[in-house]
Amino acid sequence: MKWNSRRDAALPELEPGEAFEVTAPASLLPKGGGLIGGVLYLTNRRFLFVTGGASRLEPKGTVRTYSRPDCVSVAPAQGPVLQGLGAGAYKRMRLTFRDGHSVDFGVGRIDRRVSALREALGIAP
Repeated sequence: MKWNSRRDAALPELEPGEAFEVTAPASLLPKGGGLIGGVLYLTNRRFLFVTGGASRLEPKGTVRTYSRPDCVSVAPAQGPVLQGLGAGAYKRMRLTFRDGHSVDFGVGRIDRRVSALREALGIAP
């Protein structure tokens, strides 16, 4: 696994024919609470979240995979603004999947991030 030193997160291994489309610094917001900092990648096949710096919840370089074809919604989510996550306030962004489960991330520049992901996925606002 190569490391993206600019964001202190691993560049995940890609499958043959797979390519990065959108990359965004993000913090995973697990349902049980806490924050896991890292980078959210969208490829032409899947979402990948790779943990960055030290976290008591997951080791650095842990990769979580989410199905791109099953993502039906990308939208801002309700909840407090998240402070202390680097250069500014992060807001909640929710990915919702066909089976009904959702995953929340804290992201900066939320309008831009949501827009980029919706456009790449072909999802209407």
